[in-house]
Amino acid sequence: TTLVIQIQTIIKALQEKVIEAAMLNASLNNDPQESELIAKAGRPEVVTMATNITGRCTNILLGGCPATMSRIRACTYLLYQSVLSKE
Repeated sequence: TTLVIQIQTIIKALQEKVIEAAMLNASLNNDPQESELIAKAGRPEVVTMATNITGRCTNILLGGCPATMSRIRACTYLLYQSVLSKE
């Protein structure tokens, strides 16, 4: 849609200025990263732009959520070390 293209253009411009930026939308491509994007939303020096169909009744804690980020990093590490299965 037009909104998605506009957001992608803005994000690309921000990333060219070395500003961490991401788009949160209802795309299946974002599903694996959705919880991480939501956990990072509102943190200093991080820009998260969302389309109007995202969130799906999700509360986004502005400023980021350290507990969620820690859980995501721990799971990622354990998956990488083959301690956890992907199921």
